[in-house]
Amino acid sequence: MMEFVLSRAALMLCGVLLMGAVAIPLADVYGTEADDRLDGLVQRDAETIDDYWGRSFDEMFLRGSSMLPAPGHVLSVDGYKVRLVEPDGSEHTAFLHHPSDPFVLTYDGIVSMHIANGRMVIDGSSET
Repeated sequence: MMEFVLSRAALMLCGVLLMGAVAIPLADVYGTEADDRLDGLVQRDAETIDDYWGRSFDEMFLRGSSMLPAPGHVLSVDGYKVRLVEPDGSEHTAFLHHPSDPFVLTYDGIVSMHIANGRMVIDGSSET
């Protein structure tokens, strides 16, 4: 009887060790996936801003709720650099092909811009 109990205890211990060996790398994979998605998002946001150069619009509006994943995230642009800042402070960066005046876009914000003298000029930003 004692051998049966010990074999079951050893089997449970091996199971727990095996689950731990699998769970830690999986948690790492999911964290990397989330970072990759936000890297892709900031790249698409930069492409959206750059795409304005090829259009014949007089003015373009950027709405934070359309460009950011959730409240608490902030998109900042300064010159060629676009940064997506998460609520915990981590950043994801992409670059523009054309320079822009600096601006910060929050989830509830709207930014208005136009092109003048070879760069994007920010007309104003507001919170909705």
